Amino acid sequence: MRLLLINNGYPIPKNPKHASYLKSIHQCIVKSGCTVDLLVLNSGFKGKWEHYKNYVLFYFKLFFFRNYSTYDFIYINNFPFCAVPLIFHLKKFSKLIVHWHGMEVVSRNPLKKLLFRFTTWFLPATTQHITPSKFFAEVVAKKLKMDSRKIIVSPSGGIDTEKFKPEEIATGSPVLKLGFASALTYEKGMDLIIQMLCKGEDLCHSLGKEIEFHYLFYGNEKMKYEQQLKQIPKTIKWNVLPSEEMPRFYNSIDVLLFPTHFDSLGLVCLEAMSCNKPVIGVRGFAIPEYVVPGITGELFESDNLASFISAVTQCISNLKNYQPRDFILENYSREAVVEGYREFLAPLHFGEGLG
Repeated sequence: MRLLLINNGYPIPKNPKHASYLKSIHQCIVKSGCTVDLLVLNSGFKGKWEHYKNYVLFYFKLFFFRNYSTYDFIYINNFPFCAVPLIFHLKKFSKLIVHWHGMEVVSRNPLKKLLFRFTTWFLPATTQHITPSKFFAEVVAKKLKMDSRKIIVSPSGGIDTEKFKPEEIATGSPVLKLGFASALTYEKGMDLIIQMLCKGEDLCHSLGKEIEFHYLFYGNEKMKYEQQLKQIPKTIKWNVLPSEEMPRFYNSIDVLLFPTHFDSLGLVCLEAMSCNKPVIGVRGFAIPEYVVPGITGELFESDNLASFISAVTQCISNLKNYQPRDFILENYSREAVVEGYREFLAPLHFGEGLG
């Protein structure tokens, strides 16, 4: 089976965080038995204008590509951002798969909302839809006015548990290390983290240990938040890391913080859990699908500082009780996702569909 994978980005060494999920999806589809070609936007941009230029070139490639009919499947990610030059091609795709990821569906930006409404109007009725979580399947189904049971749930390529695994680290350290692997933005919850860190002395006193905060230096508000973090003691900055080096970050911390304002999955949480690190996440979105209190981490109420601090205290006080890796091995491993693609693509290829 031949599959053309389309997206408005693909991770490269210069920009390893840009659309990093697509590399995992690509690898899973290949392992499922498909021959995969890529038609993606060049992620090697340094600024806004270079990004715009790359979009123009990407759209040019999409519009003038003449081999769509040679593929068994056309698999489009972030559909609204790729669809405009494909509008006159869509009806020619016998088997179209659209993988929805997040902000392309729920963005509050007026232009992006208009783009979603316009482009989805052209989606063929036979399109097969994929989302990264059960939560987001319901969101997409409501937006597209369809039955959520007809949407495939596949967690963005799953987790390579051989790469993301725990390392032997000396125990008994007097320092507790809280980690944050998301972009430094308001949307990912940095304001709440700053508020919590400003109460660090009280937290240290109640726990009887010092606390360090480790973060990755990336995101479109990174300069703003770095200036605030510089005023807080024991904050450790890491340069942005490619996916293959992220286990080093996760294995250097004790707990991952995930106070996001919205997320369709939360891939960094699954990666940290695969390294056997518990996650403290918001009680909402897809997060309760994998953060099980007392087993894989703790939940707190969104934008509630007292609830956040309580969850941090609860988790740190019971660190040895959590076994999140077992949950990942059973539910989110790369092998499980590959098998899911096999079960999904083969019937679709032979015209059986999924009902």
